Amino acid sequence: MATTLQVDSFSLNNIRERTTLVEGVSEGATEIRVASTQGYVPGSIIYVGELARDRCEKAVVASVTGGSTVSLVSPLEYPHAAFGDVTAVLGDMIHFYRAANVDGKVPADDLFSVLATRDIDPDQPSTYMTDSAGGSGFWYRSTYFNASTNEETALTDSEARRGQDCGMTPVK
Repeated sequence: MATTLQVDSFSLNNIRERTTLVEGVSEGATEIRVASTQGYVPGSIIYVGELARDRCEKAVVASVTGGSTVSLVSPLEYPHAAFGDVTAVLGDMIHFYRAANVDGKVPADDLFSVLATRDIDPDQPSTYMTDSAGGSGFWYRSTYFNASTNEETALTDSEARRGQDCGMTPVK
């Protein structure tokens, strides 16, 4: 029986910094001015626009100048209004983990292995993955992952969930 997993695209344990645009930017912009650059460094993954809303887009920081200017690796696809959100995250991908259900209890962390990796869709509140061989015979967890730096949130930060057909609620 298949199991479809749903993970919040932008969980608090993935968010590193938040700021806002101090002026609007046009489509194709490669530089943005923000209220604060604290915590933003070259290579940081940021999302410009309101998370999980239409026209929110991912960008990568090329450089930071002074306390308010962020240069981007690639041009923005959309225009963004002044005071729009700019959010730095640890990872722009989600690792979905799976472990066998042996005794109905959450398995030890070292028994979970990566089943699949999905890109976060910036304009969607959730990211989904279907395990076609899934079911109550498995436990699932997820992490946020950065393929450039290999940084990842802790596996223990996510709720362990049994496959959909078992009727159990999530266990922390």
